[in-house]
Amino acid sequence: LVGPFPPELCRLDALRDLDLECNDLRGAVPDAVGRLESLRSLLLGGNAIESVPASLGRLALLETLTLNENKLVSVPREIGTCASLRTLLLFSNALVAVPETLGRLRNLRTLQLGRNRIEDAPASLAECASLEHLNLRRNKLTRVPEAWGEMRSLASLSLRGNELVAVPASLARCPELVALDLAQK
Repeated sequence: LVGPFPPELCRLDALRDLDLECNDLRGAVPDAVGRLESLRSLLLGGNAIESVPASLGRLALLETLTLNENKLVSVPREIGTCASLRTLLLFSNALVAVPETLGRLRNLRTLQLGRNRIEDAPASLAECASLEHLNLRRNKLTRVPEAWGEMRSLASLSLRGNELVAVPASLARCPELVALDLAQK
């Protein structure tokens, strides 16, 4: 598929899984995608998508959202209302920030934000009670929030290739952390 997101797909009310990865979709995902209330997975990675609508927040059953390898510069704060979300892939975009509302995603297990331009990682991610894998490699981070030491489920944290000057001692309080990548290159 080449061009804009096909709007007619937003009329498939019973749709549970929609995979449009590695096409040549461009521009904005239409607001009508928020009507697909039965969606469990929405896979949009590997396109040239420039924006996603706030209506994504209406997808209460959504468990997997892939928006990696697109041209996003932001994601809507409403994404934090996708209560069932377990996997969120946002790596390889042009994000400079992520919304604090991601901290509301209590079921989130995997969050990949690598290869963006993020300067400040939200402290609210510490509230993601189920978060096991957090990838922020190759961004522009200079610090890690102290609050991340409260991440009880975190097993792997990749901060490789950032501009960190220190890491907080509080990370020692992450009881499940078995993989920590702080390499510079």
